[in-house]
Amino acid sequence: MPVEAIDRLAGMLDAEAARVSAEVDDFFDRLLPPTGDARERLYEAMRFAAIGGGKRLRPLLTVAAAQLFPIARERAVRVGCAIEAISSIR
Repeated sequence: MPVEAIDRLAGMLDAEAARVSAEVDDFFDRLLPPTGDARERLYEAMRFAAIGGGKRLRPLLTVAAAQLFPIARERAVRVGCAIEAISSIR
C-alpha cells in the first residue's frame, strides 16, 4: 500500500477518533450536569472520571461496528459510553 494512502487513512482514523471522543465527552457532560446541591462533590468526581480522559478506543470500535449495520450513530455512541463507563470501574 502506498505511503500516501496509509497517511490518508491514518488521518481519517484520527479525525473519527476525535469526533467520537467529543461525542462521548458531550454525552457524559449532559448526563452529569453540575447540581449546585449536596450532590455536587459526588458529581464533580464522576465528571472528572468520565470526561476528557483516555483514547476512547471502546466507543470508537462500537461506533465503527455499528456502521456495518443500520444502527443510528447516536445509539452506537450511547452504547460506547456505557461500555466506557463499565470499563472504568476497577
